[in-house]
Amino acid sequence: MRPLLLLALFLVGACQRPADRHSVKLKHFKGFPPEVSGCSCFFAGSEKEIAREQYLFVSDLDSAGFISIEGKLSRLRLQRSDAAPDDPWQKRKTEVFTNEYYKLIIRTEGRESSADEVWEVQGTMQLFFKENPVDSVRFIGECGC
Repeated sequence: MRPLLLLALFLVGACQRPADRHSVKLKHFKGFPPEVSGCSCFFAGSEKEIAREQYLFVSDLDSAGFISIEGKLSRLRLQRSDAAPDDPWQKRKTEVFTNEYYKLIIRTEGRESSADEVWEVQGTMQLFFKENPVDSVRFIGECGC
């Protein structure tokens, strides 16, 4: 009986681990996570994906960011940003979001105001699994209130 219990615990633990680094890719997810309301950023691979609300990354413009890995939403925390405190909408900046398994480096390469307090952005996201690079994508999106 005891070996079966140990086997069951091992299998449950194995199911909760993230995928191995060779199969980790950023995936689209539909809509905003409930934790994000008000001011936000959202990034996708194309205008079509934005129109369908299919995002690669969404943040609350504070400290939380969200990505989808293997169809599961993963919450990340902002660890650092080179944005100037007095100019968070600067043209170029790098932000690093992390959690226990993943690190996401976001480099925005340009900002253009599309409306009051809304900026169009583009750039690259590089995903790391336990410090190993596993995916890199270009994005477009918007940030604002």
